[in-house]
Amino acid sequence: MVGMTIIFFIVTMILISTLFYLVIYAFVMDLSLAKDIIVNSVKLSLSKKNRNEFIEEYHKLLNTSLKNIAAEIVQTKDKELAADLEIDDIEKVKAFKKSLTEVISDKTYEFMSYEDVKDYLNEEKIFNFTSQIYINTRLYSNPQMLLLYKNIRKYKDGKLTELALYEEIRKALNMSSSRAKLELENLKKVNNKSLSVLANLVFAKDVKENRVDNFQKMYNAIA
Repeated sequence: MVGMTIIFFIVTMILISTLFYLVIYAFVMDLSLAKDIIVNSVKLSLSKKNRNEFIEEYHKLLNTSLKNIAAEIVQTKDKELAADLEIDDIEKVKAFKKSLTEVISDKTYEFMSYEDVKDYLNEEKIFNFTSQIYINTRLYSNPQMLLLYKNIRKYKDGKLTELALYEEIRKALNMSSSRAKLELENLKKVNNKSLSVLANLVFAKDVKENRVDNFQKMYNAIA
């Protein structure tokens, strides 16, 4: 009887995995990625330990970009941005790298359920909009983007009204009113900890093999 139960469980898991495979393939159009998504989805459903390992994988990915991040910002022509981030000399660079490492290596998060994991990933997902602002500023020295970045900081510090920030978003990114309102809602959810690791998330997008992009596809498929 026990043997039959085990066989039934294995067959059921195979069928469910096959179904997941087909559904996820429809999302990502990448068989190898679909396989990875299934494996990680099953891991997420098993135990708190495995859920935390999944998140740690993301932490490790972000940490791979820490090696030269601060130095790269200082070496760019955008000295104003480096000064705004308070990393305009080598000692501040070291302190900046240390603070980023501490934030991203934070092990205090406790995941009691799959919903907790999804909520955490959703918070990471919110970074996309602000990271676009940051990378545009760094790579293209766009004054409007730099101003918007500073205004976001002011808003989070309570020095700028919501309406004023909305107008800045709309003007800087040339968005429609409805899109700007949506992005404003996203920004309101971004906490100070999120802003402190913003630069690192931008550089993480440059990691080889587009692993961050694949992670985002994985989240979209299983959320």
